[in-house]
Amino acid sequence: HGIHSRRQKELAREMQDQMTFCRTCTDFAGCGGACYARWAGQEHSALSNAECALKRAAIKAASV
Repeated sequence: HGIHSRRQKELAREMQDQMTFCRTCTDFAGCGGACYARWAGQEHSALSNAECALKRAAIKAASV
């Protein structure tokens, strides 16, 4: 039946709330934020640390 608009809004709000830590990061401008699909249902600190390390390395390599 297509995309359920109410659920789409709920999920967007949930993603924004859960990914607040990304918007406070000094590398956010080059990164764009975390992957919610990887984060959902996980203990965010361990997973986001690995995600952030990979993205920071890619940002650094791209800026050279």
